[in-house]
Amino acid sequence: MKGYLSLLTIVLLSLLSLASCKENEQEDYEYANWQSRNTEYFNKIYDHAKTANNSTWKIIPKWSLGEEAAAGKASNYIVVEVLYSSGREGSPLYTDSAYVNYRGRLIPTVYHADGWVFDQTYKSTDYVPELALPKLIGVGEGTIDGITTALMNMHIGDRWRVYIPQELGYRTTDTGSIPAFSTLIFDLSLMAYYRAGANIPEWK
Repeated sequence: MKGYLSLLTIVLLSLLSLASCKENEQEDYEYANWQSRNTEYFNKIYDHAKTANNSTWKIIPKWSLGEEAAAGKASNYIVVEVLYSSGREGSPLYTDSAYVNYRGRLIPTVYHADGWVFDQTYKSTDYVPELALPKLIGVGEGTIDGITTALMNMHIGDRWRVYIPQELGYRTTDTGSIPAFSTLIFDLSLMAYYRAGANIPEWK
């Protein structure tokens, strides 16, 4: 009986080891050449936006740079695909706070054709504002440069798909489940914003 249990233990440990190896191999394959793949992906989006010649696509320099300072270097810009424009006026300032809805993804891969979702304020496949719980964030404080840049150019009610190069994201650092050198893709909606020092109500 003891011999049988020992054999069973060995078999189970072997199966667990094989499963672990398979997961590691899948992850290694998923993120192989990650930095170069992400750079290439963003550059293609950037080039597409430059030649699109319509109001659906925007190229916006980092919030702290003007067009001249950005000097046409792709990594100094975010690329925006406008999914919905509210037509309203007024945009948040760097020192403001904002309620936003978003779904953040990595670039498409073999195992995640639409890009792996690393964070979101809604779970429905399609964006339904009534089913989302907006998150309150600082427009500038504690926020990556790519999101800051987008919000400072959005109006309440706008919904954008924002492509953020690694240089305006988390750069060379692994952050939570996001690998270093990742281009980030956010479906981002600005719901409300408040000036510094304002009494900010809870979202209901």
